[in-house]
Parts: sequence; C-alpha cells; structure tokens
Amino acid sequence: MLCQHTDWICLNSHGEGTVIKQTKKLQILVNSLPAPQTQKPSFALLLGLENERPPALYQDFSSSDPGTVHLSLDSATIANPNPLFIARLFPISIQPLNEPKLPACCKAANQKILAAPLNQVWNIILSRVLLPLADVICFICHHKRDTKHIKQILGQIRSSANAKLPAVLIVAIGKHRELDKTTTRFLDSFPFTYQLVRISKVEFTSVEGHSWLKNQIRQTVKLMLARKNNQHLHFSALHFSKFAEVFLENSGEEQPLDFITASRLANPIPSNLPNHLNTFINQVQLTKKSIIDFTAEIIASCFLLDHYHPEMHSKY
Repeated sequence: MLCQHTDWICLNSHGEGTVIKQTKKLQILVNSLPAPQTQKPSFALLLGLENERPPALYQDFSSSDPGTVHLSLDSATIANPNPLFIARLFPISIQPLNEPKLPACCKAANQKILAAPLNQVWNIILSRVLLPLADVICFICHHKRDTKHIKQILGQIRSSANAKLPAVLIVAIGKHRELDKTTTRFLDSFPFTYQLVRISKVEFTSVEGHSWLKNQIRQTVKLMLARKNNQHLHFSALHFSKFAEVFLENSGEEQPLDFITASRLANPIPSNLPNHLNTFINQVQLTKKSIIDFTAEIIASCFLLDHYHPEMHSKY
C-alpha cells in the first residue's frame, strides 16, 4: 500500500542559508503507475495565496506545512495514458523555518544547503523546478490583493527561457469574483491560455468543491495535451521524474537549466567531435550538391538523434 504522506520538497532555515530536502515521493508515485515507461503524465501546480487548508478541499495532501511542496497523484487518472500529478504549495514568510518533522516512511532521500535566505530559495524552487515542469498553474484567489502575487509568478515565467507556457486557471472565491483591468491586460499579454472560474466560499470548502476543483484542473490539462505533443515536451513518467530530479539538483547553479541542457548533463558532447567530423567529411566527395543534399543532412540528423537519451526516440 502506498504511503499516504505527500511531502516532496521541504525547506528549513540553516543559519543564514536554507536546507532543501527531497523525499522519494515522486519516485514512489511514478513506480505505482502501471506503465511508467509509456504513460506520459501532466503536472498541475496548485498555488494557494492564503495559508488555509479546508479539510474537504485539500484532502489529497497530508499537511499544510509552510515551506513544503506536497505532491499527489490523481487516483482517477492512474491507469490513463496521461496520469495527473498535482503539487500544492503553501505560502511562506520571511520568518525562519524549523526543520520539518518528516514521517519515518518519508525521510529525505537527498538534501543540499544553499547560501541564500528562505524566501529567495523558495522562489528558486518555484522558478527553476516547478514552473518549467508545470502544464497548468491553478491560482486560488480570495482577495483582490492576490492578483499581485499572480503577476509575480507569471512574471517569472515570462523571464524564463525554460518555461513551457502553461495554461493558467484562476479560481476566484467569494466576493472577489472579477479581475481588475490591469490584471486582465497583463494576462492578455501572455501567449498562453488562461481561464477565470468562480465559486462561493461555502461551495469551495465543501466535498463537492474538492471534486469541482479536480474537474476544472483535469479539463484544463486536456487542453494542454495537444500543445505538449506539438512542442515535443510530453515525456514519459520515468523521464519526467528524472527531469524533476535534475532541475532540483542544479537549482542553486548560476544558470538555470532548460530541457536540452538537462538532458545533456549525463550525455555530454564528446570532446573529440571535431576529429570525427573531419574524418567523415574526408570520406565524402565534396561538391556543392553533395554538401547540401547529403553531408549537411547527415551531420544535422546525427546531432538531432544524439540529443535524445536511449528510448526517447519516436517509434516512427
């Protein structure tokens, strides 16, 4: 039986730095899939802008610890070709955080210390690990002031070369049912899909509200599947898990990773590549026609195929 805890990435203060701990939660969920080598998951990021946790709405997550990213697998999609992972972030403040008390079954598999304050590391995890993987970002808005936070998050996507342009789902709760004109213009300036849905606070915190939110996320994910396939960014669960691991391991580096760079870390370009190219070219009778019709195409196709890890090539 799967562990019911959902702790995945945990932060705590360490002097003037911050400790990042990663549990095996993602790997456990991937291993629970019937065919992780062929199933291609989607990833939704659930961002609450208030540190509240209505029992019905967040029943998929085991705690509301600030500084912790929780991860769950939508049980209704486990056997689907495209299972759905949902990560939940709870807000943090600039106050120091004590070391989280992880259950015995969820001890940290990896940890590292970054020489940066907690809020800065939190933004690094968000911008360099979670946002690049996200297909859908779901904002839970209770107040008009929440729109400022939405702009900050989406601004990180705009400035990142690694983002996949996720769909944005904004859930407006209670009296805050409309977006101001400034926020609307800001969203319209992005080349991605966004949707505003409305629900009362009473409905939102009910069992029905939990099901409603899940359905809203599933529907938005479906809209992204065709785009992911066209962008060639729809990875198997195994490769998705590895990308998440690599992004997290390298989150403190000066330059953030993109998918191509991440895939090359364990498969670097050979240092003797120029020698091989010279040998190949010397074996070809070079003419203007052969360079265009044969030599350039062969070299380009070799570079392209070499960018993929084994088993990532299309069966076609």
